[in-house]
Amino acid sequence: MVRAGILRHKSATESVALVTDARRVLDHVERFLGGTGPGELGRTELAARLFPSSHALDAGTRLEAAATRALRRRLGDLDTRELWARAGAHLDRTSAPALTWRLPIDPVTTLGALVAASTAAGLPYHVTQLALHEHPVVRDPVASTDVLVTENPRIAEAAAERRHPGAVVAANGNPSGAVLLLLQRLIEVGAHLRYHGDFDTAGLAICGRLHQIGLVPWRMTAADYLAAVEDATQDGVSLTEDPRAVPPTPWDPSLRTAFAQHRLVIHEERLLDTMLDLPDTRSTG
Repeated sequence: MVRAGILRHKSATESVALVTDARRVLDHVERFLGGTGPGELGRTELAARLFPSSHALDAGTRLEAAATRALRRRLGDLDTRELWARAGAHLDRTSAPALTWRLPIDPVTTLGALVAASTAAGLPYHVTQLALHEHPVVRDPVASTDVLVTENPRIAEAAAERRHPGAVVAANGNPSGAVLLLLQRLIEVGAHLRYHGDFDTAGLAICGRLHQIGLVPWRMTAADYLAAVEDATQDGVSLTEDPRAVPPTPWDPSLRTAFAQHRLVIHEERLLDTMLDLPDTRSTG
């Protein structure tokens, strides 16, 4: 906390109080992780239990900064929302939902009926963590179904506009807790998840993380990247360069080499027509 500057301009008394409060949060988390404390809570609920105000752990407060920094040392360098969720104090279960189109969920179930009604109306459906906790995804008819997972919400939106016959989940950049929970549920019941994202360093890093949890990169090879660059060049498009360090691409190591050589960014919206014109996403090529 000292090195992070969290105690800067605090008196000795204030510093002791802040450290003590941070320790109270961590003690609660340790009890949760060890299975000896209460179950999952909302972070505002946790704050109300431990401190005089439910806003004591709001983003921007020194206590939240201290606790978040400590949790990262304990649980790893995770996104803030996922970090607190793993600590048993989720930020909430209704914001940052997963944007979906035509999820293959049994329409007899409550969640499936909502999805089916949304699909019939030609509208994408936002799935929250709360919905997934309250209404589990059952195996039929999800098993063996192909689901295209994309980085950008425009792909799901376009799928709805075109009444695309396949299922689409949009991660909306770095996946939120709701997106990760939905993907986990789909994997558990046997769905085939294929991922496509932007060809830039951030997009490749997201693809790598999702690959680790069981998604298969789709049309994310060096050949796909080079073909997209060539197509943009022929169209006279001046592509942006990405100077950042290129992450590993273990599903196709040559992609990392190709991107490091060219460093030209291809956003997946440019490839939208190709993505949605191919209903069969089982191929990894």
